[in-house]
Amino acid sequence: MDEIPSQDFKDDSESSETDQKDGSLLSYDLLKRLQHSAKHARQRGIVLPTLEQQQNPSLIPDEIRSSLKSINPEALDPLNLFRINWYNDGKGGFSDIPAHIVLPPSLTGLKCKVAVMLGAFFPTGAHKVGATYSVLSDKLVTGAFDPSKHTAVFPSTGNYARGGAFNSSLLGCKSVSILPKRMSRERFEDLAKLGSSIIKTPGIESSIKEVFDTADRLVREDPENVVVLNQFTALENSMWHYNCTGPALESVFEAVRGERDELSGVFMCAGSAGTLGGGTYLVDKYPGVKCGVGEAIQCPTMMSNGFGEHRIEGIGDKHVPWIFKARTPSLIAGIDDNHVMRVFRLFNEPAGRAYLRKTCPDIDEAFIESLSLLGISSVANILGALSMSRYYEYGPGDVVVTVATDTSRLYHSRLETLRMTQRTTEHIATADKADDELYSEIHASYDAKLLRGEAPLVVKELLFSDKKRIHNQKYTGWVEPGKKTISELKQQWSDKSYWQKSYAKFDVLNERIQMFNRLIFEDACKEGDIDMVQRSASVCGILNPECLLHSHSEGLSSEEEE
Repeated sequence: MDEIPSQDFKDDSESSETDQKDGSLLSYDLLKRLQHSAKHARQRGIVLPTLEQQQNPSLIPDEIRSSLKSINPEALDPLNLFRINWYNDGKGGFSDIPAHIVLPPSLTGLKCKVAVMLGAFFPTGAHKVGATYSVLSDKLVTGAFDPSKHTAVFPSTGNYARGGAFNSSLLGCKSVSILPKRMSRERFEDLAKLGSSIIKTPGIESSIKEVFDTADRLVREDPENVVVLNQFTALENSMWHYNCTGPALESVFEAVRGERDELSGVFMCAGSAGTLGGGTYLVDKYPGVKCGVGEAIQCPTMMSNGFGEHRIEGIGDKHVPWIFKARTPSLIAGIDDNHVMRVFRLFNEPAGRAYLRKTCPDIDEAFIESLSLLGISSVANILGALSMSRYYEYGPGDVVVTVATDTSRLYHSRLETLRMTQRTTEHIATADKADDELYSEIHASYDAKLLRGEAPLVVKELLFSDKKRIHNQKYTGWVEPGKKTISELKQQWSDKSYWQKSYAKFDVLNERIQMFNRLIFEDACKEGDIDMVQRSASVCGILNPECLLHSHSEGLSSEEEE
């Protein structure tokens, strides 16, 4: 089983015949559990941002928006939960349009526009914290997760675990992060700072089975207290991206489009397939849009049922995730991890940036500085978007969008490895050079050609049979091991309402979060916690919390007299 909470912690939809699907009427047992968790949250100073506020931060109360300006975005402060959205401006506030860059023609050699939405300003520096929040909050507000009792387990290759550790630390619950031991050093350092227990499994990015096996072992050893929050199976992951990442990408398109431009493509590399939910939103909203999905050519799972190891941290892992909607993509782009590492170095070495300033007249200094906001998988998304643009021969009037999932800060150790490798292979010529002198203009000119299309184009346009083949790969990964049923596998493919219902759960979960916040407010009134009364009241839209607090206090006094 992917998630095995304590047996007495059932979903509210199963707890009583009197429970309603919209959560408006709760069983006594469920209500007590939620009150217990709400009290725990209140004691930690936590009010949960609603999904609507993550989709549209203008709905965040002014009091909270004002307070955030004085809080470090990386601080373990409960208010930073309200920064889990695409609209952080990197300066402590929010912008009307998500942070983004447009790749200039001199850099890409293309005449179409390629816009990259930046995830660097999320808490933890990676957009995965949004997916983690949706998965964890769903368990919390339905009573399936008790933060005072349960341990949250996050199977991951890095960023999802970091997001989970961040949210768990704020919530005051124990967390375990499981990831391959050969991931970047920064991933493990950040997890340690966030207080998460770490289990290192054999292998690298594509060694995800070992991660799943370890999570299963933890459940077997302590089924009463371990809850596995698996991003690869949790539909709340893709639901969050469909409703938050998709509309954010749409906002970026509207911001960069010219009078006659149209949205032609969206590109996402496949990791957990959660972000692909944002691509599905655009395909649904703009029927002419092509959706491209990327994977490392060293691990061509979707391209040719292949396997292997690669260095693009954050993408493809030798299996097709359960939440991958196989009907969405129009093509697969194979991305060479060697090309990704070379472009990543081009963007981060002083000589690489100097070369771009020299050879790209339409690049300004602000764009050069923004290159530090692109992590390794972000570079992979860019290379894939460029491959897609070349394959479809996009030109003037076409706009392609993609996402930069995280920042280069998380991969400085990889730059050190690249320099060490260069010293090993060129030891005579490089022995006396400093790190920033190893990479020269000659290296930069060679690597910049990768952005301009001077490399083999590895693209497969997907036929109906290809999409069904990819979908059917889920049988081996999920149905055969007994984690999922064949009936649901068939439903994913044949029943159009399956995915529509999963994305529509956004509204149901949003209401449950509001209900949970109301319980936090009531507990704050009961305990006379003025700060939390005011904070929770602002999020719940309660206009006169002082009156309710006074009434509650009088009620308690009367009970004591009796």
